[in-house]
Amino acid sequence: MLKNGFAAVQAATLYLRLAIPRSRTIRAAARTFFRLCGAVPPLRRAVFED
Repeated sequence: MLKNGFAAVQAATLYLRLAIPRSRTIRAAARTFFRLCGAVPPLRRAVFED
């Protein structure tokens, strides 16, 4: 069980590093995009539709 726990933490850390871009420009663009999605309901539905 301990081995599985460490593997899960390692996988989560990897996914976190992949999800957060290092470039400030890319991070700012992503933040702007998500704010725009929050402000424009049709865009939000198109992007986040189940």
